[in-house]
Amino acid sequence: MQLSPCYNVVSLLAFLAALSGCQEAVAPLSAVDSRLASDVTNEAVVRPSSPPNSPHQFVGRISCSATACHGATDLTKASWHNAYQLWSATDPHRRAFDVLYAERSVQMYRKLKQDQAEHINEPVYLKFLEETCIGCHATPIAGSLANTSFTFQNSPAAYWQGVSCESCHGAASDWIEPHDAKAWPESGQPERARVAQHTGFQDLRSLNDRGAACVKCHVGPQSMGTRLYDVNHDLIAAGHPRLTFELHAYLDNLPKHWDEAAEQARHDKQIATSPSSFHFDTWLAGQRQQRQQLAALKQARTETNAALPAGPWAEFANRDCRECHHPIGEPTFRLTTLLKPAPTTTLLDRINSPTTVQQRAEVIARLISDNRSAPGSNVLPTCDAAVQIYLAAKAFAADLPAGDDSTRLNAALTQLQHILAQHAGATQYDFPGKFDPRQTELQQAFTALEATLLQLSR
Repeated sequence: MQLSPCYNVVSLLAFLAALSGCQEAVAPLSAVDSRLASDVTNEAVVRPSSPPNSPHQFVGRISCSATACHGATDLTKASWHNAYQLWSATDPHRRAFDVLYAERSVQMYRKLKQDQAEHINEPVYLKFLEETCIGCHATPIAGSLANTSFTFQNSPAAYWQGVSCESCHGAASDWIEPHDAKAWPESGQPERARVAQHTGFQDLRSLNDRGAACVKCHVGPQSMGTRLYDVNHDLIAAGHPRLTFELHAYLDNLPKHWDEAAEQARHDKQIATSPSSFHFDTWLAGQRQQRQQLAALKQARTETNAALPAGPWAEFANRDCRECHHPIGEPTFRLTTLLKPAPTTTLLDRINSPTTVQQRAEVIARLISDNRSAPGSNVLPTCDAAVQIYLAAKAFAADLPAGDDSTRLNAALTQLQHILAQHAGATQYDFPGKFDPRQTELQQAFTALEATLLQLSR
């Protein structure tokens, strides 16, 4: 099943709604009507070289768009030649700033600032966006220094590029010239990591580095100097989707502006596993990076809240929404399973990089058993856990060659997908209203999936 890049949080797999570029009605702000007719004619190309030991500078996406660089107009096949054109035409990151002028975003502002005026003051609204949202909804303007304090702008026109090249690939002042030279190291060469560190280039051919780049915004917090951008409880309560992220599913649904077949071939050549482990390794890299980022997020929230004038205060976004938001008469199983003590060790603590199909199948099977509400139980505690297991198994299945093993596993996944989809419905705080982990069909589907995985692990 191929999901839309902007799937809804209440449809199947909605809980992984990492992309916020959904099409919504646009608020009647004149800033939208005055959008630049041409980004190219209004965005300067800045190509300074940063002095030694200074922060790297952003140069702007137009530096990447020349026909001889990444702006080739032949879009029949994704490659580095047309990466800019494909990104501009299809990538939801291109619309990341646009959605801040959608009705949902305007209503979030009204709730957070208690502004019920008939007409919103546009400079005030832009400053709110810059203080609250811009760290993850737009790339710093050309001439800005990486990792330094944010500079407020006078017009939203500075941000219409959305989240563009340098947000992911790094501020380019020190790598834009050398990266197209023959001396630029290829993937897998030790020199490539040293060059990347020296120039500020983020090497996204590395799955771990790619995951690390994504989680800064899709888990949080993103930082600009001393300013942190965090989707906290206030933002969620005002209407921002929860940030639930899984790297493999996210990349699988993202329109590609790179050659994925060539990427997998490079990976398989370097890792030398048979059959390929590309999809499983993408999932595993994402899990490890997400875990590290969640620890950093909680630490940042602890430090931020400790400095509040009223004294330390818990950040509710660290918890599961239903611990508080549930009907009074709701069955207590949801609370008892949600509030069970966290394990002292996790699956990621206990595994290295599995090299065989059997080892990878065992990892996913153990993921199911580790997430049960009690030893020997068939009940999974949360819908998020159920979806994350499904996505992990889908990543593993994507590596299996056609045959009986693949057929059995995909049949079990199809059954589970159908049942999870039935649980989507009216929601509160982006949770599926119909999810019940005690449902017999759901328990049977996970039992069948676990049995299939255990067969493959032998």
